[in-house]
Amino acid sequence: MLASVLAGVGCSVASQYAVKNLVDVMARHQTQAVWGAFAALAGLIAVDNLSWRLGGWVSAKTFLDVTGDLRKFLFNHVLGHSTGFFVSRRAGMLAGRISATGNAVFRIESVITWNVLPPLIAVLGSVIMIGFVVPAMGLALIAVSLSLGAVLGRMAWKGRHLNSDYAEAAAAVDGQIVDVINNAGVVRAFGATLREARQFEREVDGEMRARQRSLRYLEKIRLAHALTTAVLTAGLLYWVIARWQAGQASAGDVVLVVSLGFTVLHGTRDLAVALVDMVQDWARLAEALRALLIPHDMPEPTSAAELEAPRGAVSFRNVSFGYGEAAPVLRGIDLEIKAGEHVGLVGKSGSGKSSLLALLQRQYDPSSGEILVDGRNVAALKTLSLA
Repeated sequence: MLASVLAGVGCSVASQYAVKNLVDVMARHQTQAVWGAFAALAGLIAVDNLSWRLGGWVSAKTFLDVTGDLRKFLFNHVLGHSTGFFVSRRAGMLAGRISATGNAVFRIESVITWNVLPPLIAVLGSVIMIGFVVPAMGLALIAVSLSLGAVLGRMAWKGRHLNSDYAEAAAAVDGQIVDVINNAGVVRAFGATLREARQFEREVDGEMRARQRSLRYLEKIRLAHALTTAVLTAGLLYWVIARWQAGQASAGDVVLVVSLGFTVLHGTRDLAVALVDMVQDWARLAEALRALLIPHDMPEPTSAAELEAPRGAVSFRNVSFGYGEAAPVLRGIDLEIKAGEHVGLVGKSGSGKSSLLALLQRQYDPSSGEILVDGRNVAALKTLSLA
C-alpha cells in the first residue's frame, strides 16, 4: 500500500513538471517534441490512477485483518480477567469499547493511508520541486511549513483533554445502550423504562456537549491553518510573477510554481483536516485501551500445568474469603472430599455455597488458606482445566 501511495503521489507531482515541459515546448513551437511531452504527461496520469486502485485492492483485506486480529486479542484479554473484574464494570461498556477500538483503528488506518500520507508526500515533493526552480523559494517554504506545523501541533496538544472528555462520554453512552437493551425485561418489570430513557437523554446530551467543544476547538486550528496557507500561496504567486517580469522565469516556470503552489495549499489543507479529524479517533482508541488493557489481577503462572485425568479429590485448608471490602463470606473453612465421593452443600442464601464452588474453579483467590485438587494447589493449575 505504501508503494502504491508513493507511486501515485510521485506521478501526480511529477505530472506538474510534465505540464511545465509541455507549456515550454509549445511556447518554443517545437512541433515534433510536443508529442513526446504529451506522452510523458499521459503516462504519468495513467500510472497515478492505477497505483491508487492497486493500493485500494490490497487495503480491502489488510485493514480488515488488522482490526479483526485486534478485536480478537482484546476479547481474549478481557476474558482472562477474574470474575471480580466483571462485577465492578458494565458489560455493555466493555463490549462497546472492544467494538469502538476496532472501528477507531480501521478509521485511523484509512486516514493515514489515504488522507495523511498522500498530501504529506505531495507537499514535500512540491516544495523540493519548487526549490529546484527557485532555491530561495523552496527554503522559504520549508521554514514556513515547519513553523506552521509546530504551532498547529502545539494547539492540538493543548486541546487533547477535550477529545478525551468526548471519548469517555461516548463510551458511557455505548455502554448504557447495550446494558439497557440486554436487560430490557428487567427494566420493564421494575417500571424503570421512563427512568432509563431520561438517564439516556442526559448521557447523550453530555456526549454532544463534549463533542461540540472538541469540534469547535478543532475548527480554530483549521482556521489558523487556512489563513496562513492562503497568505503563503498568494506570496508564492506574487514572487514567481515578479521573476517572470524580470525575465528570470519562463512561462512554464510560472505554470509549475502556480500548480505546485496550489498543491501545497490543498495538500496542507487536506493534511490538517485529516490530522485534526484523526485526533478524535486517537482519543477514543486511547480511552478504550486504557479501560481494556488492565493487567490481570489473577494472572495464570507461566508454569501452570494442566489438570489431566483428575481423580476428583478436593481439599479446602483454612480457607477464608470475602468480596472486595465487604465482610468475609467464608472463614477458616476446612473441607475434605475424597475422590468419587458425593457431597451436598446446604445453607441459606448468602452463606457461601456458590462462593465455595467459585473458589474451587479459581474464579477468585481466597483471602487466606489454600485449595487443593488431587493434592495440587489450584493456583498452580491452568484455570480452564478446573472448569
